[in-house]
Amino acid sequence: MKITRYLLFFACFIPLLYFRDFTPNNELKYLSIADEALREGHWFTFWNHGALYADKPPLYLWIVMLGKWLLGTHSMFFLGLFSLIPALWILFIMDKWVNTALPSDLRLSSQFMLLTSGLFTGSAIVLRMDMLMSLFIILSLYTFYRIYTGRCSPADPIKLPIYIFLAIFTKGPVGLIIPLLTIPAFLLVKKQFKTIGKYLGWKQWSILIGLCSLWFIAVYLEGGKTYLNNLLFHQTINRAVDSFRHKEPFWYYLKTIWYSLAPWTLFYVVVLLIGIRKHLYNNDIKQLFLTILLTGFVVLSFSSAKLDIYLLPLFPFMAYLAFLLLPEIALPKIYFTIVLPAAVLVFVFPALFFLPAFLSLPWLESSYFYFAAFLLSSSAILCLYYLYKNRFTNATNSLSVGLLLSILIGSVNISELNKYIGLKNITQKATRIAQEDGIKNYYFYKLRSGKNLDSYLNKQINEGLELLNSDVDNDIILLISEELSTLSSKINDLETAVTLNGEFDSLNVYLEIHPGAGGTESCDWASMLERMYQRFCEKYNYKWEIIDEQNGEEAGIKSVTLKVSGDYAYGYLKNETGVHRLVRISPFDAGARRHTSFASVSIMPEIKKEINVEIKESDLKIDVYHSSGAGGQSVNTSNSAVRITHIPTKTVVTCQNERSQLNNKEQAMKMLKNKLYMIELEKERQKTNELKGESSSINFGSQIRSYILEPYKMVKDHRTNYQNNEPEKILDGNIMDMLVYNLKELK
Repeated sequence: MKITRYLLFFACFIPLLYFRDFTPNNELKYLSIADEALREGHWFTFWNHGALYADKPPLYLWIVMLGKWLLGTHSMFFLGLFSLIPALWILFIMDKWVNTALPSDLRLSSQFMLLTSGLFTGSAIVLRMDMLMSLFIILSLYTFYRIYTGRCSPADPIKLPIYIFLAIFTKGPVGLIIPLLTIPAFLLVKKQFKTIGKYLGWKQWSILIGLCSLWFIAVYLEGGKTYLNNLLFHQTINRAVDSFRHKEPFWYYLKTIWYSLAPWTLFYVVVLLIGIRKHLYNNDIKQLFLTILLTGFVVLSFSSAKLDIYLLPLFPFMAYLAFLLLPEIALPKIYFTIVLPAAVLVFVFPALFFLPAFLSLPWLESSYFYFAAFLLSSSAILCLYYLYKNRFTNATNSLSVGLLLSILIGSVNISELNKYIGLKNITQKATRIAQEDGIKNYYFYKLRSGKNLDSYLNKQINEGLELLNSDVDNDIILLISEELSTLSSKINDLETAVTLNGEFDSLNVYLEIHPGAGGTESCDWASMLERMYQRFCEKYNYKWEIIDEQNGEEAGIKSVTLKVSGDYAYGYLKNETGVHRLVRISPFDAGARRHTSFASVSIMPEIKKEINVEIKESDLKIDVYHSSGAGGQSVNTSNSAVRITHIPTKTVVTCQNERSQLNNKEQAMKMLKNKLYMIELEKERQKTNELKGESSSINFGSQIRSYILEPYKMVKDHRTNYQNNEPEKILDGNIMDMLVYNLKELK
C-alpha cells in the first residue's frame, strides 16, 4: 500500500518533469556551468563563462554532468528526479520516524499536507539542490535520534557524519549548521550535554573533517588558493555576516512562511502555538522536532543572506510536529485554520471567468487549467463538507488530493506554455534560421541569462554589445526577448549599444572613492558606496579587486581604489563620476539626528595600449609605507605599499594590493600614466566632464546624485532626473537600470 501511495505521488508530477522547459535563471545556469566543467575537465572547481563560480559545492553539479554524459543532452525529466525522489524519500523517512507515535490516518494526512505545502511542492519540481540537501539533513537528524533512543544499527554512528558531509557537499554550510546546532541544543534541553561525545565524538569529527579535507585539497589542487578562499570565506562567512546577495532583515521569515507553507500555514502555526501554551511538548520526539524548528529558524534569521527556500529543511518537522500535537488538542477549536484556506480555494474556478477582464494570462487559454481549477474548487467544497461532519482527516485529505490532481491536470498542457517559461523556443528558431542561412555566430541582447543559452546551442553565445567595434555581415543572429532577428548592419540598431561606442567604453576601469565634508559620517558613506559598486560587480559578473584602501579613523574609509574588469565596464560606469550625497539618520549620533554626507567618485579607464606620456623622475615623489588594508600579515608587515605623487600636476596614486613593493610600484606607475594621459586628453578635447569630471569641492550643492533614507526614501540623479524609491536596493548594487538610463540621457 505504501509503495502504491508513493507511486501515485510520483505520477502527479510526471507531466511537469517530462514536458516543462528549463527556466532561464538558476536552471539554465547550472546546465551551462556543468557543460563548461565537462569541456574543461574540472570536477571540483566551477566557472560560469570564465567567471569563478564557488557558490555551490560539486555534488549537484556532478548530477547535472552525469545526465549530460549519459544522455548526450540535458533532460528535465532526469534532473527533476533528483528533486522529486528526495522529496518522496523525506516523506518516507518522516513517516518511519513517527510510526510508533502517530496512528496511520494522521501519518497519511501529514504526508498529504507536507507534499502539498507551497514551497515544498515547488522545490520538488525545480532543478535545485535544496531538496537533496534537506534529505541529507533529515537523514542525519533521524540517525541521531536512532542513536539517542538506542534503536540504532552498528553503522549509524558512521552514517551520521557522512550524512552531514553530504548535506554540506550538496549546498554548503546550512547542511552543517542545522544538525550541528540542533544536537547540542537538544541535549541541553534534556540535561544530557555531557553525552555529546556519543553522537559527535572524535570518530564522527574525524570522518567529517577527513571528508571535508579531501574535498578542500581537491579544490586547491584544481583551482588554487583563490578559489579555495572564495569557497571557504566569501561564500560562507561573508554571506552569513554581510551578504552580497539576498540580504534581508531579521524578521524576513516571519513574513515568508505564510505563503511558503500555504494553504496549511495557519493550521501549522496555530497548533504549534497551542502546544506551547498547553505544555504539550512532553516527550523526546516532540522536543527534538521543536528544537530543530527553533534552532534552525533563529540561526537562519540571524544569517544576512535569506531566501524563502532556505527554510525547506525545517518544513517536514513543522508539519509532523503539528500532527504529533493534534491528538491532545480539541479539533473543533482549530477547524477555522482549514476552513479559511478552503473557503478561498472554493472561488478559484469561478475566478477564472473574471480574470481575463483584468489580466492577460496565457495559461487561461488552456481548457486543462479550467478543469484543474474545477477539481481544486470541488475538493475545497468537499473539505468544508467533511469539516461540517467533524471528519478532520477526510477534510484535509480531500483538499490535498484536489491539489495534487490539479497539479497533474494543469501540467498536462505545460508544453504549450514553455514559451512563457523558458527560452528553448528561441534557440530552436535561432538554430533553424542558422541552418537555412548558413549563420555561424550567435548573439543576444536584452535577454537575461542569455549566455547560458549555450546549453541549448552547444556553442558560445555572446552579448550583442561585443559587436560595437566590428563589422557585421548577415551571419549574425540576435535574440531580443522573445523575438529573433537577423542583422545585416552594425549593432547600432540597438538603443543601449549605441551609447557604448565611445573610445574607451569597452575598457576596464579604475574607480576611486573619497569622502568629503562630514567627517566620520562621510567616511562611512564612502564605504557604503564601495559596497554598492562591489555588489553591482557581483550581480553582473564583473570582476573587482582593491588596488588601494585607507581605513577611516573611527569607521568607513578615507579612500579606496577599485579595479573593475569586464565587458564595457567604463562605458557603463563613466557617468558615475562626481559627488554623491547621502541623507540619513546618523548611526554615530546619540541623538539620532539627520545628517548629510558627501563622497566623490572618480572613474578612469584602464588604457591597455602603450601610453606615451613623458614622466620625469625629478617630477615624482615616491613614498613607501606599511599596507593598512586587507591582505594579511604577509602584506602588512613590510613597507610594500607605494604612493607616487606627480609634483607638476599634484596627481597622487597609491597601490598596496600586491605583496611586493616592486609590483605595487609598477601598478601605481601604470595608474599614473593613465591619469596623466586622461588629463592631456581633457585639455585637448575640453570635455572634462565626459572622461574625468571631478568636482572641485565635495560638499553641498555639487552633487550629481542624492541618496535619501530619511525623512523619505528616494535616489535622484540630478543630471537626468532619474528617480528610484528603493534606495536600499540601489545601495545593494541594483544600479544597472539607472546606469543604462543615464547612458541614454547623457550621451
